[in-house]
This record gives sequence, C-alpha cells and structure tokens, in this order.
Amino acid sequence: MRKVWHTVGISFFSLLRRQWFLLSAVGIVLLPLIVFGHSLFQDFAAIDDSFLIVNNPIVHGWDIRRIWLAFTTFDPELYIPFTLVSFQLNWILANGAAWPFHATNLLLHSANALLVTLLVLSLTRHKITAIVVGLLFAVHPLHTEAVVWAAGRKDLLCTTFLLLSYLLFRHWKIQGRSTALIASIVFFLCSLLSKVLSATLPAVLVIDLLLLDRHQRSKKKWWSLAPFMLLSIGLLIVARFGKEHILASSTLWETFVMAQKSSMFYLQKLLVPLGLTVIYPFQETISLQRAEFLLPTLCNIVLLIAAFWQRHKRPLVTFGILFYFLTLSPTFFNFHKGDLLFFAVDRYAYIPSIGIFLAATVLIGAVIKTWALPRNVAAVAACCVLSLLSVLSFRQTYVWDSPDTLFGRSVRLYPQSVAARMALASVLRERNDLTGAFDILKEGLRYSDHPGLNLEAGLVYMASGQTEDAREQFEAARMKEPSIATSYFYLGFLDDYDKKTDNAIAHYTKAVALDPSYVSARVSLARHLIRRKQFADARSQLLQALTWNPVSTETLSALTELAHAQGRKDEATQWQQTLEWVSR
Repeated sequence: MRKVWHTVGISFFSLLRRQWFLLSAVGIVLLPLIVFGHSLFQDFAAIDDSFLIVNNPIVHGWDIRRIWLAFTTFDPELYIPFTLVSFQLNWILANGAAWPFHATNLLLHSANALLVTLLVLSLTRHKITAIVVGLLFAVHPLHTEAVVWAAGRKDLLCTTFLLLSYLLFRHWKIQGRSTALIASIVFFLCSLLSKVLSATLPAVLVIDLLLLDRHQRSKKKWWSLAPFMLLSIGLLIVARFGKEHILASSTLWETFVMAQKSSMFYLQKLLVPLGLTVIYPFQETISLQRAEFLLPTLCNIVLLIAAFWQRHKRPLVTFGILFYFLTLSPTFFNFHKGDLLFFAVDRYAYIPSIGIFLAATVLIGAVIKTWALPRNVAAVAACCVLSLLSVLSFRQTYVWDSPDTLFGRSVRLYPQSVAARMALASVLRERNDLTGAFDILKEGLRYSDHPGLNLEAGLVYMASGQTEDAREQFEAARMKEPSIATSYFYLGFLDDYDKKTDNAIAHYTKAVALDPSYVSARVSLARHLIRRKQFADARSQLLQALTWNPVSTETLSALTELAHAQGRKDEATQWQQTLEWVSR
C-alpha cells in the first residue's frame, strides 16, 4: 500500500510540474476575488458614485435612448461611453444594488491580472517572470481604489481592452495575421471609449518596435501604427472638451513640475504601499526650487539614464521604465479639481504599475542568476512579499466601508486636506450632526484658511437656519477667492430666501460667467428671467444648461415651466414627458 501511495504521489507532483503555469494562472484569477472580495458587501462610495451612478438617470436602465446619451455626454469631465453602458447593464441586473458593480469590478481586475501575465509572457518568453508580475498586479494595495470603488470601473475596463489590443498587436507582429491587427485596432477603440487614458498605447507600440523588435523591423510594422495614432488623436480631441476648464487652470510648467513629484510618489508607493488614501492634497507653491519637487526630478532623471544604459543589455528593463512614464503621462494634467490641488490618485498607477513590476522582476531575476542564489530562497521571499501585499490590500479594502472610514483616514494622514474635511463635514451635515461638522471644519482652520472651509461652514449654518451666519461664510469665501463660482451661487440662493431678486440675479449671472458648466446657477437665473417674462434669455440659459447635463431634472422642469409661461402646450408636454422618463 505504501508503494501505491508513493507512486500516486510521484505522479501527482509530476503533473503539478507540468501544469504549474496553468495552476498559477488560475491562482492569479482567484486571488483578487479573495483579497478584494469584501467589496461585495460594501455600498456605493461617497465620492463620484453619486453623480456617476446613483443619481445618474443615464445608467438607470438599458435602452436605445440611454445608450445614445452615454455616447453623447461627458461624466461631466470624461468621455466614457463604454463605461456608462457597463453601468447600465449592472443597474438592470439588481435594480440599482451596489453588489453587481463591485462584482463586475472584481472580475475585470482578475481578467486584467491574467492578461498582464500573458502579456509579460509574450514579452519575456519566461513563465516565472510572467507569473510573478501577474501576481504582483493581482494583489498590490495601490490597486485597491480602482478595484473596490464602483466608479473605478473606467480604469479597469480601459485596461482590459488596452491589454487585449496590445496582446493582439504582438500576435500580429509575430504571426503576421491581418485579422489580429484589425482586432487589435478595434479593442484599442473600445479602450479609448472606456477612458481616454489608453491614448498612450501608440507610444508604447513605438518603444516595443524600437527596443524589442530591433532585428525584424519593416515599413509594414511602422505603417501599422497609423490607425492607432489617428484614433488616439481623435479621442483626445473629444476628451479635451470635457477637461478644458481643468487644463486651463494650470500652466505647462506647473504641470511638468507637479509631474515629477507625482511619478516618484507612485513609484514609492509601488515599492512601499503604506499610507494609502483616497485624497493626496497639495496646498503649497509649485516650484522646482522646493526639495519636494527637486529631489523627485533628480530621481526621475537618474531612472531615465538607467533605462537608457540598460537598453542593449536588458531592453525589457528599459521598456518597463519607459512604459511606466508613458502610460502615467496623461494623468499629469489632472491634478486640479476646481480650486483644489492633488498630487496623486491611487488608480492612476493601475496601468503604469505593469512597467515597474516588469522592470523590477527582470532585474531581480538577473541578480538571482548572477549571484547564483538558491531558487528556493527566492521563492520563499516572493511568497512572503505577495502575502504581505495581500494582507495590506485586504485591510485597505475595509477603508472603503463608509464615508467616515474613507475620509476619516484622509484627515488622519493629511490633516491639512481641505477636500477631505469638506467631504467629511458634508456627510455629517447630511446626518444632521451639525456640531460634528463644525468641529471638523474648525480644526481645519489650524492648517489652512482655504475658502472651501468657509463654503462648507456656510452650508452647515444654512442647515441650522442661521442664514446671516451662512452669508458671512459665503462672503468670506468670495473675498478670499473671487473666481469660485460656488460662493456666488449660494449668495444668490440666500438672496432668493430674503427676496432680494436683483441681487440674486447678479450673483447667479456671476456664477455662470465664472463657470459656464454650472447647471444649477443657469436654472436659478432662468427661473428669475421667466418671472420677468424675458423668455428668450431664459430659454438660452436652459438650453445651454441642457448641453452640459441632458438629464438634469431641474433644467427639464424649468423648460416645462417656460413652455407653459409662453403658452406652448405641446412643447410643455414634450418636456414633461422627458422629465418623467428621466425621473423613472
């Protein structure tokens, strides 16, 4: 009997040796479901999920009209039609419950981890390297935000199509099948329609041909990049319409300087993923003379020099480093959100991390080979690292349990964060915990005199019925930063409350002038114009508001009111029907 079991054992382990890559691939797919699986029990997050999903009529069903709106609107800044369509499918699955959104994100991330493994296998022809990179990608804590946050879908879906496109391009490059190239172009378009972040793929393909295809270059391969470049340029032009007011808020030099800090910060967090949070605020002067910008700039220069030095001996290291910087570059234009600055966002490193994992794994493999280190020791070390990363990701997932844990962590890590304090105070205000909201805002004054704190304090005063105190706070915000449209809107709201019509109109007009996309300000202004029988001006304001948000219930309601005031019953009926459709 002992000999039988011995024979069975030998056969089993022999099978494992032959099938270890397949088993590892299965592990790469299943591991994220375990590490990030707690997200299935979480609700929608109190950041972007509200206007992208919960209160967005575009995703509350799946029909021709909603699909059309998904392809003809922004979110309001990004052009993400495929992502919105995926939200529509999730919504009808469980009538707006959060779990289908989280389940889809988990499946997409698992698929991405497997695709990363296959891509690295295609690049290196080395199974161990591919498995290690795939596992690192699958469980890294820096990816928690993209995976467990429902609105992070755009990064996940964009990555899925991007990896499929790149894999098919490499298949065409090796096998020469035109169908693979056509499919690659189609998947690239799908990636761009999920999020334009993938627009850097043509640049990645260029360095692929330069570094990894040096002995088999041909004009045919170079011409194959033309469709990718045309699609990339076209979608970037479309995307710019949504981002125009953000791009205009910073100079190119400021963007370059901030990019140095951001790129080195992500690299640091990829190596030591501690202190992760949803908001990384920046409230100082952007200057290359400051150490926090100068040192990262020098480090980035050294990293690029090292990449250039390794281009012949270890081209995959060079490729990985360049892949990191290229795929990260579109995010450098996103550090402005209104009047607030952020130097990093965790999910922005989702795609770029692949390059760092690849370069690091290849280098470590070279060290192991050069120093003749025992493979068992390397395997144990890799298991320890992956286990530690898994535990950190598991814990980071719990941060997304509630607004208190999410923004509370940001406040603890960055007590000077105005955005985190405003968000936390808003949550407390909605719960009618006005004292708690005031405490959060007052503590923030120790670190900053930002007008955002005044704006949120004004809203807390309004909630408590102290309108004069609220007006003082809004005026203080306006004096500190005259370009903030929100302060003028709330002043107009208080003017309406005090029946100071002329002042309200002036404040709403100023708010619209400062921010043409301010739908609520346009609607409030239009309602006053309707009462004054200035129908043409009111209609102009409402139609412009509709271009910014075609499913705005307040805009549709005001258009119905306008049509009735003008005696246009048929038009009023049409607007009312649209309003009812949106409100369903």
